[in-house]
Amino acid sequence: METINSLVIKSIRGDLRQGGSLVAGTIDGDTDLLASGDNVRLIGKAFADTDDPIFREYFNGHVLEDPDYNFDAFTSRASVRIGTANYRMTGRLQAIGFTEQGSPANDHQIAPTMRISSCFTHAIERHCNFIFNATTMPDGIITETDIDTADTALARFNATGGGNFWQVLVNQYSGGEEGGVQFHRPFFNRANKLFEQPAVAFQTSPPASKGTLTKEHLRGKVQVIVRNAKLADLTGQVQITAVQSSNSVLTSKFPALQPTRGRIVVKNSGVWADSQGDVDTMAQNLYNWLNRPYTLIVEVDPGLIIFGDDGAGLDVGDKITVTYDGPAEDSITGAGVHLNLSAQDFWVYKYGVTFDSEGRMAKGTLELEADN
Repeated sequence: METINSLVIKSIRGDLRQGGSLVAGTIDGDTDLLASGDNVRLIGKAFADTDDPIFREYFNGHVLEDPDYNFDAFTSRASVRIGTANYRMTGRLQAIGFTEQGSPANDHQIAPTMRISSCFTHAIERHCNFIFNATTMPDGIITETDIDTADTALARFNATGGGNFWQVLVNQYSGGEEGGVQFHRPFFNRANKLFEQPAVAFQTSPPASKGTLTKEHLRGKVQVIVRNAKLADLTGQVQITAVQSSNSVLTSKFPALQPTRGRIVVKNSGVWADSQGDVDTMAQNLYNWLNRPYTLIVEVDPGLIIFGDDGAGLDVGDKITVTYDGPAEDSITGAGVHLNLSAQDFWVYKYGVTFDSEGRMAKGTLELEADN
């Protein structure tokens, strides 16, 4: 792999809902240095209380399109975008009808036990060329995956297609926090590893917190979206209707008896489950998610995001604990509010690091969703 020093990084941003991370940068002079599809890995050193002599890789992605060029009388500059694999999964994915059948006669007949994860894996392995296989797909750019294979079992699964491969995977095979299916969320970390798991706030064995943010870690103002301030913001009950493999219909609502104050959220189609207990858990998880108290937007040291204390930093899907007692700005109204958080867990849904190479400065931001 060639090492280059002429790529100037302007920003690196991650968004869990979008499915990964995106780097923007420029190249001066050598405008044909990178082309669409090239693999780019970013490495650097982290300096904390003591010098860290180790170069660490903090991003692995691919150039999304041929760079745009700007020229003047004396110089040339190419603007480049580099993303994790989700940003390259922009082609069309056709509708696929899966059935569970032993000794498959074709690829869409999956031997028992067929699960939604079986269908997800089939789509990314057989309907695109992104998964690396030394024999059949040596040019694949995804080499690591962590797919939940103990998920929902089905005898038949009809997934509709669409014009954006990645969005079809999210909407038809996963569902996200609010979309149904089985309330999973696929995403890539900065190392370009593919995860397909229950949405982070819904995991029964969630990852441990990466650490605690306190006042000493925060820079600038703290912004907050208070999600339960008005009656219109509250969810009083979630009602879910799901189908299991035998085509039996399962229903659940949470709270099970009397709704609390707020709207009634009904999902009566597009949800699959193995058991009544699964549907009960889905209803409770969705209720808790919709009633999460806060979204926080905070500014932190950019090195905390890129490298952190463990060399890996903070990435989308990570858990972080916040202890903070002090002023904040309501990001909706602009009003000042007092925030008192004591060891409150949050999930990293967005992060951003912007670089000012001329001023040799950087700024880091986190958008965090409360774990309810």
